[in-house]
Amino acid sequence: MPGLAEEQAANDALELVQRGKKDEAWTAVTGLLRDHPRNHTVCYAMGTLFGLEGKHEEAIEWFNLENIGKSQFKLSRLVRTAASEIYVIWEGETRVGQLHLHYAHDTIHAALLLETDLAVTEEEDLLEAIDEDIVSSYLPSFEREDFLVTVFHAEEVSSFSYASNDIDLGPDEDED
Repeated sequence: MPGLAEEQAANDALELVQRGKKDEAWTAVTGLLRDHPRNHTVCYAMGTLFGLEGKHEEAIEWFNLENIGKSQFKLSRLVRTAASEIYVIWEGETRVGQLHLHYAHDTIHAALLLETDLAVTEEEDLLEAIDEDIVSSYLPSFEREDFLVTVFHAEEVSSFSYASNDIDLGPDEDED
């Protein structure tokens, strides 16, 4: 699962504090933060270090960042069938892309079409959110054989529909 290595490293850094190696813990967490600024466990570790130093306001700021990182992306379902789903992915007011999921018994296939460039850590956060918020509700990781994701860099060129002009194209698209 995305993010497990840095989460283990953050936990290892906090164990250094318990062994009296506070300076090594600060170095480890600062390095993790540089590489994984949105990882909630890394932010939590930084908050813990500030709290142990008695710097409670700074600790609270890091704990708040830890909570923000969990809800960076919003997934809005467009379509659901017995064996598939389609979601639009948002980051704030920006459309990030689409997710197409196909459920094949104990294996789940996904096509992730990204319309914006994401940092590696953001992509890992998104994949983790997809797995935890959507896929695991269909089939938990311990019950499925695999979750296969193919990531594409995509651009919407046009849309087509046989339906009448009653379709809501959204706030940014005008009918011609």
